[in-house]
Amino acid sequence: DDFVEVPHAEILTVDNEVTVMAWILTSRHGGPDTESFQGIISKGNPPRSYSLYTQSAGTLHFSTTSAGAYVGSSSSEQVPLNEWVHVAAMVSGGDHLYYINGEPAGTGGGGIELPGLTDTANVVIGRTNEGSTRSFLGLIDDARVYNRALTQDEIKLIIRGDTRLAWSP
Repeated sequence: DDFVEVPHAEILTVDNEVTVMAWILTSRHGGPDTESFQGIISKGNPPRSYSLYTQSAGTLHFSTTSAGAYVGSSSSEQVPLNEWVHVAAMVSGGDHLYYINGEPAGTGGGGIELPGLTDTANVVIGRTNEGSTRSFLGLIDDARVYNRALTQDEIKLIIRGDTRLAWSP
């Protein structure tokens, strides 16, 4: 139930696009007890800029807000267990896009309009802003948030540890 909380700062807000990613290692998809979700990284509730989870179905789940309503979707690919896995979700062109280990893992959502400066919540790594019932049961490393959608090639650069994309506004 350990987590990291990063105080709100304007640089952490997202207006049109966002990419959220991390390396994860877990032995289960669902959260503590009978909780269906494990929070990887989250900002806001409500409005919600982004919340990335694993879910008991074995997939990633990404949730954002559009016009005051939650927009959630799930990856079409499973998250491997008991090994380090790179996961990424983003909003691009108003849709959710997923990548697992640098490979496309599905799309979802639609018509997403991110909240920008109206989301003043802290960023939480290792659970979500919904609280400890959605704690991540495993390890998280190199969590990142970009205020734009990355390309598959950029995600692969990050996975390989290429520092050319270590940070970009």
